[in-house]
Amino acid sequence: MGVDGLGHAPLRQPGADVIELQELKLHQLCSLAVTLPAEERDVAEALTGEKFEHQRAAASLHLAPGMHFAVVDSTGWAVAAGGFLPQGNGVFRTWFMAPESTWDAHGRELTRLVRELIRKMLEDGVARRIETITLADRTRARDWYTKIGLSFESTMRQYGAQGQDAVMYVAVKDV
Repeated sequence: MGVDGLGHAPLRQPGADVIELQELKLHQLCSLAVTLPAEERDVAEALTGEKFEHQRAAASLHLAPGMHFAVVDSTGWAVAAGGFLPQGNGVFRTWFMAPESTWDAHGRELTRLVRELIRKMLEDGVARRIETITLADRTRARDWYTKIGLSFESTMRQYGAQGQDAVMYVAVKDV
């Protein structure tokens, strides 16, 4: 599923660069994976049990089914990427990657864009449940999840590869 048809106009904060969604290309994902903060690589390793290798991670996400998107600035440079991986029966699991500099330059716009994507997927019936998983000690990520419309659902004890607790945040379609 591509990003076409989701009806997203570029977002602009006063004094900020424009960001918008585009179809994700493998080279964009590779360049973002290389710049992924160490903390994010550590989370990927904890949740998968495998050493993070940027090329493998990029290829795996790019080839995975679902909707994937690049967030590009006004120069066409990919500043972030994300997607929704189908888990079956209208359930999607999110993924997102962005270097730290992107959060400094585009944090508010990214938050609004992702919140709108989630809302639209639920509203349009593309999804009935959208979920994300992270390690329980990642308070900054957990705070962001509430800003994009997800709610804390559960703690999954001993979920990580080294026995770390993880948490799940979800948004569900109102019935």
